[in-house]
Amino acid sequence: MEDSYLWLEDRLGSRAIDWAQMQSNITKNIFENDPRFQKSSKEILDILVAKDKIPAVSLFEGYAYNLWQDENHKRGLWRRATTQEYKNSNPTWEVLIDFDELAQKEAQPWVFSGCTRLPGYDHCLVHLSKNNQDAREIREFSLSKKEFIKDGFFIPESKSQCDWYDENHLLVNLALTADQKTNSGYSRQAFYWTRGEALASAQLLYDGKKDDVSIWATTARDQGRHFGVINRYVNYDFIETFILSSDLKLQKLQIPNDANLLAVHQGRFFLSARSEWRGFPAGSVLAIPQSMGGDADIASEKIEMLFQPNKKSAFVSLTHTRDRVYLAVNENVCSQIYEARFGARDGWQLDKIFNSENSFYISTIDKFTDTAIFQEEGYLQPRRFMMREGATISEIKKTQSHFKEASYLTEQFWVKSKDEVEIPYTVVRAKNLAYEGTNPTLLYGYGGFAISRTPVYNPVMGKVWLEKGGVFVMANIRGGGEFGAEWHKAAMKENKQKSYDDFIAIAEDLIARKITSPQYLGIQGGSNGGLLVGAVAMQRPELLNAVVCQIPLLDMIRYTKLPPGASWVGEYGEPDDLKFHEIIMKYSPYQNISKNKIYPKFFFQTTQADDRVHPGHARKMAARMKEYGHDVLFYEAADGGHGIGGVDLEDQARVSAYVFIYLYQQLLKCTEPEN
Repeated sequence: MEDSYLWLEDRLGSRAIDWAQMQSNITKNIFENDPRFQKSSKEILDILVAKDKIPAVSLFEGYAYNLWQDENHKRGLWRRATTQEYKNSNPTWEVLIDFDELAQKEAQPWVFSGCTRLPGYDHCLVHLSKNNQDAREIREFSLSKKEFIKDGFFIPESKSQCDWYDENHLLVNLALTADQKTNSGYSRQAFYWTRGEALASAQLLYDGKKDDVSIWATTARDQGRHFGVINRYVNYDFIETFILSSDLKLQKLQIPNDANLLAVHQGRFFLSARSEWRGFPAGSVLAIPQSMGGDADIASEKIEMLFQPNKKSAFVSLTHTRDRVYLAVNENVCSQIYEARFGARDGWQLDKIFNSENSFYISTIDKFTDTAIFQEEGYLQPRRFMMREGATISEIKKTQSHFKEASYLTEQFWVKSKDEVEIPYTVVRAKNLAYEGTNPTLLYGYGGFAISRTPVYNPVMGKVWLEKGGVFVMANIRGGGEFGAEWHKAAMKENKQKSYDDFIAIAEDLIARKITSPQYLGIQGGSNGGLLVGAVAMQRPELLNAVVCQIPLLDMIRYTKLPPGASWVGEYGEPDDLKFHEIIMKYSPYQNISKNKIYPKFFFQTTQADDRVHPGHARKMAARMKEYGHDVLFYEAADGGHGIGGVDLEDQARVSAYVFIYLYQQLLKCTEPEN
């Protein structure tokens, strides 16, 4: 049957744009006419542009690089300071690119989207994005002259990627033409590109298949040597890794096909597999000598184990400085950092760097010195940064307090899901909370792609929600990575419904504990989390009175038809396969809208510039719900990419305020927030 709203999937079609704009104007007026809007948006903006906010940096060869945005630099200044200068309370910065000036000069909505550097070289590759889209233009740039290199390396706007091989060569993953793209819209081919030659003449290194997710070529640097590494991502669970020799010949690295090559360091390949291998449990972190690479079989006795997970812990990431190896590990949904040290007699040993109930994260490291920056934070702990130089760790920065953290506490609860598996969640609440079922409560979740939700400091949530009488709840449902690969696999493909069962169980438990009740309960999620809240609201609308559905996947029967949807088949299954079609039909939000059910008023948010999750998902869902007579609010920003709001901080504050005004209207209407 022809879908009467099929035209809404074309984000370039005038009908779709006109409809989205009309609905957005209606929603904007509703929120901005609320007497609470001006105060809320100002509170949020004050946090975003705080004069003493800490500049987040990346470290590289003794420099700290930062993108700085404030009310005067809406698109941002890309700048740097020496690492030692950055430690000062008011460092002196060297501005490299003023993106407001660049956007005005070239009449393009450029924003900074990253930089690829080469050790010991003045030039870098700057990634420019229009309105924060995933597609970017790549240009060679001189750091000393602060200008783009005429006739330098240049890759037109696309989802191509690249890495330096040496000063005159790049490894390039091209996605410019249909032949160079996979069905997911990512690069299918890897090239070796020599300075001065046309990009079209670059030497082909590897040609993948159209139904692969992507081909990814990078350069590994270790102990004064470098070589190429090419990864063929067939799907989430199948990766082939090849080593590029000095004569540009490929050798396959004999590691499991579900293993990620994490790093090349100290003469070793570091990896982690999602399943058991050679007697090592799934999720272990392993090291093998580089001499065992290539096509040779890897002797089991040569494999070294750094980390083995247990039921309450999971490996997250590995990184290194020049001399040290660090592991980030989840321990009961709390992030911790370990240093891995190798001893000739006793092998690898792990030393926990910090002992605290808060979470610790690796903020940035300098691979070419021994400097690392760690950050500590929690739901009620403002972020602080510690720098390690050699054996010394010292605090260098601390975020100011933005709300009355001491008036609140966090509690972790566990609840049995539909299949009796226990699921954790964290409640952030006032210490004097009354358990009468009348507390406005926001339940947030994600539950996909092995992404973990661990404690972070969110001053906006504290100031604009907690201090207005709200309760915040973080769900750690299956599909995420909180407890490793099995936690993720438990809610993939044919088991995706388990994510929704877990979320529903948490909502029911919040109500049973009288923390809240359906009249006062709202849910929020974005991207895969938008799918989560959409599915849950279709299945159990009687539990809820607010649904914030952001940049969502919603039409799961057709998600593979909109790039890069084909890359997610490993997560959700192929809807064109009869088996998965029947499974997906049961939970896909768009296909399960009912004319007869009573739903809470939805608030959909998306962006016209989203080239990761197509805005057609939110448009179609909102339009169909309105057609069926349901109450819906819809807002689509013009820019922002796969994010909410715009590029500049004022737009972000305004659109963020929309969410809280909506929550006030739905959940705080019986308990008016302070004016």
